[in-house]
Amino acid sequence: MEVEKIYIGAKPVSSYVLAILVMLKEKECVEIEARGRNIPKAILTAKGAERLVPCKIDSVKIDVDLHEQDGKKRNVPRINILLARIAKSEGGKA
Repeated sequence: MEVEKIYIGAKPVSSYVLAILVMLKEKECVEIEARGRNIPKAILTAKGAERLVPCKIDSVKIDVDLHEQDGKKRNVPRINILLARIAKSEGGKA
């Protein structure tokens, strides 16, 4: 299973949702990754994509990365959301 990855940053949520739309046309899964203050934007992106595309949230992983800056250690939260495309059922309603 091929998984494309999207890193959430400073762009608006709609930009990331559009990127997911394009990726899910060719790939089975897309993974959204965000750290720190961008975690709420990752959640909004996943839910927005779920509304517009036939996909579902397959898994959510949360973790903490340890970063050292200027001699200080900081914990930075991270989230990974895996979106899986839902196959159109054959013989269903048109």
